[in-house]
Amino acid sequence: DGNQQPNYVMMSDANGYGTWKALSNAILAVFPTTGFNGAVNTPADGTVHNTNVTLTLPPGKWLVLTNIVLNASPDPANGKGAWVRLLWSTSATSQVGSFSGPFNSGMFIAPYGNAIGSTIIENLGSAPQIYYLMQGSTDLVDNYVGNWNNLGGSQWTENSVIAYPAN
Repeated sequence: DGNQQPNYVMMSDANGYGTWKALSNAILAVFPTTGFNGAVNTPADGTVHNTNVTLTLPPGKWLVLTNIVLNASPDPANGKGAWVRLLWSTSATSQVGSFSGPFNSGMFIAPYGNAIGSTIIENLGSAPQIYYLMQGSTDLVDNYVGNWNNLGGSQWTENSVIAYPAN
């Protein structure tokens, strides 16, 4: 269509009509020095806990790949642990927003575990939006009781959250 230039890709719509669009770069989350250090279990009222991990996305559709280290004290023993669900929210204090593939889940039954998943986030606004990674519901295995050690914190260098343009 005459609009080709470096760092542009040809995109087509459902009818096969193509146009050149700027190639967007991946966006990385910001990991705090201090993540969430509260109880592994979640209250019965459905309260979510902010891990303090943030991801700022411009308008558009994004594929967000999440990998978060799970570690708590005391270390689980004898098969105890937790099935953990992390989710994205537009609020730092509650679960707000509807996303495709909302949960990034993982098992914590040893000194370490991983919560891994992918989520499609669509920012329909006209400005960048901050998204917050929250601990959602958690299923305790064999009544495990413990507290997170910096859930989402930057001390866990294996943590990664990468958003790729998906539109």
